[in-house]
Amino acid sequence: MGDGVDQFIGPGSKALRFGLVGLLGVLRWSPLLFGKFRLFDDLTVEERIHHLERLDRSKVTALPLIVVAYKTVMTMLF
Repeated sequence: MGDGVDQFIGPGSKALRFGLVGLLGVLRWSPLLFGKFRLFDDLTVEERIHHLERLDRSKVTALPLIVVAYKTVMTMLF
């Protein structure tokens, strides 16, 4: 999957690449905000789904935007 993302984002501006990497970094560490002492990568599939749904319903405006950015890239790639 990483190669497809790199090919898709590579021609984009530096700001776009920086923003996407930043958002994915926040997503990776976001379980810590909810008391899980593991990174997103270390969660089971069921826990990842639950976590993404929780982020999507969050009242903190920035958190649902992370999910939207992730879904947008995945939708465009696949």
